[in-house]
Amino acid sequence: MHKKILLLTFIIVLLVPLAGHCTTDTCIGGTALAKRGMELFDKDREQGLAALIQGARLCPDHSAINYNLGLAQYQYGSISAAFATWNGLLAKGGDSRNLYANASWAAFRLKQFENSLVIARKGLAKYSDDPNLLDTVVQVLFGQGEFQEAYEFLTRSTGDTMPLLRTQAAAYTAAAVQQRFKGNDRDGALQEAVLLVQAFPGEQAFVRVQENILKAMYSSTPLPTIDLPEDNASGHFVSVNDASLDRAIHDLGTPDSAIQRGNGYALIIGVSRYRNIKGPVYAARDARLVHELLWRRGRFKNDQGHVRLLVDNQADNSRISDGLNWLLEKARLDPDAWIFFYFSGHGAPVIQPGKAKVTDGLLLPHDVPGVSISNRTALSVNWLRDRFSELKNEQVIAVVDACFTGEGRSHSSYKGAYLVPELPSKKGKPFMVAAGQTAAEEFIPGRQGAFTYFLLEAMLGRGNDANQDGWIDSREAFDHARTRLTDLGRSQDPRFSPAGAVPLVRLTDAEN
Repeated sequence: MHKKILLLTFIIVLLVPLAGHCTTDTCIGGTALAKRGMELFDKDREQGLAALIQGARLCPDHSAINYNLGLAQYQYGSISAAFATWNGLLAKGGDSRNLYANASWAAFRLKQFENSLVIARKGLAKYSDDPNLLDTVVQVLFGQGEFQEAYEFLTRSTGDTMPLLRTQAAAYTAAAVQQRFKGNDRDGALQEAVLLVQAFPGEQAFVRVQENILKAMYSSTPLPTIDLPEDNASGHFVSVNDASLDRAIHDLGTPDSAIQRGNGYALIIGVSRYRNIKGPVYAARDARLVHELLWRRGRFKNDQGHVRLLVDNQADNSRISDGLNWLLEKARLDPDAWIFFYFSGHGAPVIQPGKAKVTDGLLLPHDVPGVSISNRTALSVNWLRDRFSELKNEQVIAVVDACFTGEGRSHSSYKGAYLVPELPSKKGKPFMVAAGQTAAEEFIPGRQGAFTYFLLEAMLGRGNDANQDGWIDSREAFDHARTRLTDLGRSQDPRFSPAGAVPLVRLTDAEN
């Protein structure tokens, strides 16, 4: 469930004194400082945060100032400070639904599970239908392995997201029962499965696991693998303002009939939920929005014959390999085909013996081991670059929203490693990487990776169609993203080599 918490609301509130708040000269000055801090924050996080801290010091009992201070602390990365601020507001009698939702989620992020449950349940006592509070309770129970308790909690709850969460909880519960069976507690697993079906006869996940266990109980029939649904906790967020692009992309409507789509092919990958490591929170969402925008205004049809979308547990090493073989074969069969590859997730550097030089980058699949990461368990950037360079197709583009620093969208024990600027080669096909010598960051107001967000922003017509051909191409999208990152004071340094102009999306008349 997505938290939509708007700073704009509190800018308005701060312009007038609130009943019960101090109205001294000091507090008036604190209010002005806080308002200035909120205006500054997107452009200069440190100055904006400093102004909010000073405003809260001058007016410590002003709930709106402190609430927004918590938002800024959270986005700055100081989750513990944000939790302390919001928890302090609760202790002083604050009781808004957003305050309960934010404080409980921050506690969850800090792995303070008991605190998170206590705050969320207090909030639910006042706001029983709040989807963020319901989601927090469920994610805490998931994190503690209490899948059946989560399922039972959800059957008592209401809300438009609850069917999805119930499906997740049922799948996790069924998988846990099968794991118990495989752990040689066969009788106990069977008994648990039977009791689940008796308690929840309409839940097909429980019916299936009972049938599977009965078949395997006295035969050599192996238990089938349960393909777990992706965990939607990756979409749960706290944001200073809501700048998401979902509505703008959805409002594009049906695909543009003027675009030739018969020979466009794409492989789009996003991994937020890794099996063995923690993933970038918005990567799967990045992939979905890239996919949606490109089938509405890009070069491929939205069917399995033209696009493969792999997110989270779908994006394992085997399926990524199969998808790449499919994409390369389509390109070889039709030299005029438009070929697009996109990856959002973790990268990792390959370090030369002696740890002095990065020789390759790896794009990590969902099932990558937590250790022993290599080009056998992940996708080599060098290999991908070389395969694309062999293609005769002119319209080939690869976009990678990952980094190789050991920080941000990177997973490595070597902090500070980076891909040298010459990678990928200037002789290959156009290849974008979200960051070279820095970490790839998230853009929390848009709930996306920063690089992907601003690429999509350009493709929605908010960039510059420099050659006035009615299309946003890869060079124009990249230039817009790099400029926006710089304007916002981000240190992220995207790379594009060679900087070819491959058409991406056609602009409508209104966007031109």
